[in-house]
Amino acid sequence: MYNHHMAAKHGQTPSDARATGIRSPRVRGLLAAGAILLAAALVASALLWALSQASPQQAQESGATSQEIPLVVEESPSGWVTGPDGAVRYFDPETHAYHDGWLDDGDDRYYIDGATGVPATGWLEVDGLRRFFDETGRMQTGLVTDSTGMTYYIKPDTGELATHEWIVLDGVFQAFDDDGSLVSLGEVIPPNDAENMANMTARQHAVVDACDTTPWPGFGLCAAWVSNVFVNAGEPSVGGDACDIARAWCHSSDLSELKPGMVIAVPSHPRTENGKIWGHVCIYAGNGLVRDSGRDSTRWVKLGTWLAWYGVTDTPQWGWANGISLE
Repeated sequence: MYNHHMAAKHGQTPSDARATGIRSPRVRGLLAAGAILLAAALVASALLWALSQASPQQAQESGATSQEIPLVVEESPSGWVTGPDGAVRYFDPETHAYHDGWLDDGDDRYYIDGATGVPATGWLEVDGLRRFFDETGRMQTGLVTDSTGMTYYIKPDTGELATHEWIVLDGVFQAFDDDGSLVSLGEVIPPNDAENMANMTARQHAVVDACDTTPWPGFGLCAAWVSNVFVNAGEPSVGGDACDIARAWCHSSDLSELKPGMVIAVPSHPRTENGKIWGHVCIYAGNGLVRDSGRDSTRWVKLGTWLAWYGVTDTPQWGWANGISLE
């Protein structure tokens, strides 16, 4: 209890004595330390808030985690915010609620889940089309490889997944199956291809050159195109359809025997109605490439792709057209 008599003895009122106590060195030191700690906490909070304002891509590139950035969320969050769980969310700058739907951020496009604010990753059907988003949520187009290791092609102009069709990539046709996956055996090149290319005869060169100059004859006329190529190269015409060529002249599936200028054929394949009846045929040009007559043009196709696409019901085989070696 405060001693009024002691205060009066020293000529102080109770209020004077309390004021003097507040100004004591010990109390002033405690107050100063508290002020410093408060200022430091405010600065740290501001820095952490600034660090949390990053797109998913920036957050991933920085290597930041929820443990490294314990988010302090203000009352009105805006833009990209990293939560305590490490997830990056997007808040609408105007409503400060989770963004819902498509979001264009610079050159990148995201699809935000309105219930969580988190951008979609992986495969997602949006607006009736199957879309693919990488691990940061950015929508991808062109060739994409998902977590299963399968490769697909998403058309850049429409965002549509290519299915059961051929797409020209780097000047070569690539085939994509009904589910959109790339159909290929990989890079398939005969083991002695370099030697065969170096030792090509004039007749082989003439056939390979004619592959590049012989025009497309029309849909369903792959065998007619092959025959035209040989005629344009100064060789005898090749009679029959692709099924006839396969059975008459193509009897090897040994890659070491495949040489430039040979025909490769299957008697049947399920890719088209015509193919089921008459099969398909192409010409090997070397360097792991074949040339054939497709649905609307002649095409350069990787050997591994051609063998995988057409070798579904019958194994593709090869040989010299008309049984005449060009070597």
